[in-house]
Amino acid sequence: MRAIWADGETVELRNVEESVLDTVGGDDLVDIDVEWSTLNFKDALAITGKAKVLRNLPLIPGIDLAGTVTASAGERFAPGDDVLVTGYGIGEQTHGGLAERARVPADFVVLVPAGFSTRDAMSVGTAGFTSMLAVHALERHGLTPDDGAVLVTGAAGGVGSIAVIALARRGFRVIASSGRAELGDYLSSLGVRGDCSSRSRRSVRQRRWDGLPVVGGAVHPARGHPRRHRQRDEPDGPTARRVGRAGRGSGR
Repeated sequence: MRAIWADGETVELRNVEESVLDTVGGDDLVDIDVEWSTLNFKDALAITGKAKVLRNLPLIPGIDLAGTVTASAGERFAPGDDVLVTGYGIGEQTHGGLAERARVPADFVVLVPAGFSTRDAMSVGTAGFTSMLAVHALERHGLTPDDGAVLVTGAAGGVGSIAVIALARRGFRVIASSGRAELGDYLSSLGVRGDCSSRSRRSVRQRRWDGLPVVGGAVHPARGHPRRHRQRDEPDGPTARRVGRAGRGSGR
């Protein structure tokens, strides 16, 4: 099978024996023909070697995948099932999705929802799943559009952009913080109604943007200081959900 293969010295697309998947431990294993995998920021760090994402070597990177079951040791999944996998250390500790085939424990596997294709599942991907976890958490804490604007940091990234879309469609006024001012039109097309670039952190600390109060909640799809500013400068404090930080020593 073809796979992205990292051995500690090189990372390359190559033919590897399917027997490399025999290193995946567990009794209830599922074999999957991989059809789609998203290229996440964490995958980019792994492939370029810019962060110690790969915990075991040699390894196939890829922190998510979607495809069709070819074999299952248990009864939860059957050949022909469309499934997806994200998280659980695949592509970091065990072989991941950047290959034609994968083997993972059944506990990692989820059926692709009805009405979705495997391509749809990976179009949402880990980034979309992560952003929706953050949005749902804010809503569980009672946040509504009536509470004011929601600040999304790292708004032009994968997690951030989907968080912007989800919040805007729920009726929230979304303010974006991004270090890439040239993507302002793109962010506006997603539903952003205010901009707080990384060059104007003071506007975050003052809870202002163009005279508008920044209140309510904040989604943190990436690293950055605004969370500390808000905690320190807003005694009543917003509801905040911080996710991401790939390669920074903390997980989602």
